[in-house]
Amino acid sequence: MEIASLHLLNLRNEEHYQFQTEFDQLVKKHTADVLGIEALYNAYMPLLVDEFSVLNVVRKSLVTDDLIDSNAVRNGTFRGIFDTVKGSCNHYDEERQIAAKRLMIVFNTYGNVADKSYDEETASVSKLIAELQNNYSNALETMGITTWVAKLQEQNIAFDMLKKTRYSEDASKTQLKMKNARLSVDASYKGIVTRINALIIVNGNMMYRDFVNELNIRVDAFNTILAQRKGRNAKTESVNNTKTDKK
Repeated sequence: MEIASLHLLNLRNEEHYQFQTEFDQLVKKHTADVLGIEALYNAYMPLLVDEFSVLNVVRKSLVTDDLIDSNAVRNGTFRGIFDTVKGSCNHYDEERQIAAKRLMIVFNTYGNVADKSYDEETASVSKLIAELQNNYSNALETMGITTWVAKLQEQNIAFDMLKKTRYSEDASKTQLKMKNARLSVDASYKGIVTRINALIIVNGNMMYRDFVNELNIRVDAFNTILAQRKGRNAKTESVNNTKTDKK
């Protein structure tokens, strides 16, 4: 028995806070002392309070889910490219391996652009794409990711246009605060989960069974939400691609 995993980064702000609130309620119900997480829980609580405070600001700002979703799509494509390149650094095909290692130098220089603020990420992605297309086109072709990079460019431009036409710089800063607050809560939550899972191994299931079962029901529910959204997004993208092809 163990606590099931949930991709917290993919939750929208309201969903994220809702899940963490339900987790907090479960801890209070079963008590942190009995669960053996009192110190970790005491550190977690002020972080959750901080997330709620920032969430209230976000609710009043102009940042809405379409900007968040657009950024998530862009980040997903970037990670897909990065993972493909990194995974090919040990490829059996020597030509592909050499190309991957050349490209990794560029990616390591730019770092994880998805961790940057909206404006910084947009600028970094633009520079990264320009460098890849101008100086590493042969490596991209060898890796078979030329179209991926073109797609990332398209998504980056679309995100930038969306933000410039609808959202203020203040909203971007607020969203960055929300992102940082969520990351802090996530790190604390994961620490608690790791601790409980370890205690289950040491002490057995009995003391934690009810808590874990109740939490996993909630994890399953939010995983279902993410799966349904992913399915809808994939369907929408397929329809859009079909329309584009017809043109």
